Amino acid sequence: MVSTCIGCGCDDLHACPTGCQWLRVDRERGDGVCSQCGNLVEAWDHNARRGKALGAAHG
Repeated sequence: MVSTCIGCGCDDLHACPTGCQWLRVDRERGDGVCSQCGNLVEAWDHNARRGKALGAAHG
């Protein structure tokens, strides 16, 4: 399963234009938070994660 960032929508196969890596990832759910969307880590850690992108977290 390909994991997708809840912030910007990048995924295992399509990184952010400036590059990124997973800060949090749940392979079973298929979502996570990439390093370009680090502002969402706190929400992720408090179980506020969603299965769909939350919108552009970076410019």
